Amino acid sequence: MILTIRRFGWFVADQFARRGIENKRAREIALKSSTRIATLAMLEKLGMSAQDLRKRKKVLDEVRERIIVPTVRAKPSEVMRKCTAAAMQTGDVLVYPTFGGRCRNPYFVDQDKDRMGTASRPWQIDSWAAMVIVDSGRAFDFLAWYRPLTLAWRWRKSRA
Repeated sequence: MILTIRRFGWFVADQFARRGIENKRAREIALKSSTRIATLAMLEKLGMSAQDLRKRKKVLDEVRERIIVPTVRAKPSEVMRKCTAAAMQTGDVLVYPTFGGRCRNPYFVDQDKDRMGTASRPWQIDSWAAMVIVDSGRAFDFLAWYRPLTLAWRWRKSRA
């Protein structure tokens, strides 16, 4: 943790401040370091425009302000009180659609935004895959975990 705070002091202190976590050591290291000034000097040497340097300085000043005066959480974060429900059991078989051999990203609500690359077409079903849950359990008798065995094959073109 100490190495992380020293190396990424501004980032760590900012994340703590955003979440209302009081950590004096992270704050002190971030404020003592000359990372902010060094970052701007480095970016200037690399050819960043004056306008972009002003924008970066503004963002770094906002981070500094957050670190100096951290926000206090209105309510504490929620803690899980019950075990997570087991969605699958050992022996369950699941079949799911794929696109280019990969399953759909569940974090994209809109399938049009889920792309295989920056210039590729949107995600659409072109094949199917399957998996078998070969093991499952609970971590710390609380969080459900699963060990899937996926079915992978390659269709070969028939030789004519």
